Amino acid sequence: MPTTADQFTTAARTTAVPLTVNDRFLLRLADEADPDRDADLHLGVAVRLPGPPPSGHRLHRLIGDAAVRARALTYRLTGTGRRVRWEPDPAFDPAHHVQHHHAAPGQDPCQAVGQALREHPLPRSRPLWSLVVVEGHAADEHLLCYRAHHVFQDGLSAARTISSLALGRTLPPPAAAPGGGRGRPGGAAIRQAIGDIARFASATEPWHPPATDAPATRHLGSVSLDAGAFRDIARSTGTSFAQIAAAVLAGVVKEWTEAGPAPAGPLPPEPRRPLGQPVLSFPVGRRDRRRDDGLGNHAVLMPIRLPSAEPTPRTRLRAVAEQTGLAELARHRRGPHAPAMSAAFSHVLARLAASAARRPLHDSLGLTLLHGAAALPPAHEIFAVPSLLPGAGGQVAVLPGRRTVSFSYAFDARLPGLGHLPALVRQALADLHADVVPSRP
Repeated sequence: MPTTADQFTTAARTTAVPLTVNDRFLLRLADEADPDRDADLHLGVAVRLPGPPPSGHRLHRLIGDAAVRARALTYRLTGTGRRVRWEPDPAFDPAHHVQHHHAAPGQDPCQAVGQALREHPLPRSRPLWSLVVVEGHAADEHLLCYRAHHVFQDGLSAARTISSLALGRTLPPPAAAPGGGRGRPGGAAIRQAIGDIARFASATEPWHPPATDAPATRHLGSVSLDAGAFRDIARSTGTSFAQIAAAVLAGVVKEWTEAGPAPAGPLPPEPRRPLGQPVLSFPVGRRDRRRDDGLGNHAVLMPIRLPSAEPTPRTRLRAVAEQTGLAELARHRRGPHAPAMSAAFSHVLARLAASAARRPLHDSLGLTLLHGAAALPPAHEIFAVPSLLPGAGGQVAVLPGRRTVSFSYAFDARLPGLGHLPALVRQALADLHADVVPSRP
C-alpha cells in the first residue's frame, strides 16, 4: 500500500517532546560553529551496494514507510531559547529526505560520503536527517548513507532506528517525559554531571602530534576487522566488544608518532615519542530498548582515561575494563534524568558543557559501539560515519557484524599521520589478540 501524506497527519496531534540536556548542548555547539562545518556534526551508517541505486520512486516509498514505523523521523525543532522542543513536521514529505550526490571516479567511499554530507546540508525547518545516495566513485556499486544531525539523534539512537527499520519493526512514538519535563534531579546526580564535565574540560597530557596547516575539517576513514578476533579476545578475557575497541584505540594512540613518513610510505620502525593518555568519552545507554523511540540524545558520556601509556596490550585492556565495570556503568545510568529535567536545569547544564567544549579539546576522543549491522542487507561493506564535535581530536564508531567489525573514525584533518591509521588499527588488534588469546597447538 503506497504511503500518503494522510498517514503522517495523525503525528501532528502528538504531544511536543522537550529537549534533553545533550540535545541542548549539541544545539548550542551547532549554533556557535562555523556553518560550513555543520556537516561535522552529522553521523550515520553507510553501506556499499552492488549495481546502480534504486529509483527515486522506490526510495521515496521506502522513506515514507520508515516514517510510519518510526514516528521520530517526522519530528523537527520548533521554538527558540528555553522553549525549543521537538514537534512533528506538518508538511513532512519523504521526497525532502532523499539526496543524490555524484562522486569523483575512484574516490574513497568514506571520503565520498563526507563530501556528500558537506555539499548537501540539513535544513533546520525539517526533520534533521536524510538518506544520501552516492554514485560515480565506482562503476559497479553505489552507496546509501542514513545520516542524522547529532542534535536529532545520538549514535545509539541512530543505530536503533536503522536496525529496527531493517527488521521491519515499529518503534514507539515519541512522548513527553514523565512529569512533563518539570523534574528536578537530585544533588548527587547534578554533582556527578558537573564532575564529568570538569573531567572532559581538564587539561591532559597531549597525545597527538602538532597540528598542521591543513583545513579544519573532518577526516573520515574506516577499517574492516575480523569479528572472530574480537570474539576470541572476549572469550579469553571476559571483556566486551566496546572495551576491546577502546584497548585497540589505546594501542593506536601509543604508536601515533610526532614525525613519520608520508601517508603512502611504510610505518616508522620505532615510534619517536610515546604519546599521552587522553580522556575518552564512553557512551552509556540509558533508555530501555523497548521504549527507545529514536528521538534525541539520551546516552550518558562517561569519561575514562585511555591507557595509551600502558606498556602491553594486555595491561591496556585491563585498565579499560577496570574503568568501565558494571558498577561504574550503573552509576552513570543513575545520573540526571535528562528528558524529565525542567528546561531551566537542562539549559544550565547544557551551557556548562558548551563552555567546556569551547576550548581546543584535541586531547579528547570518543568511542561508540553501534549494534545492528547484522540486521542490514548483505553489502560490500558497512561503515559508520562518526560526528566530530568542534575542537575534539577524534571519534571512533565500532559497528559489529557477523564476520567483520567496522572500525570507523573521524579525526581533525589537521592532525598528521592520518594515512597510517588503517595499518595502526589492524596492528593494534593483532597485538592484543596475540597477547591475550592462548596460541593453539
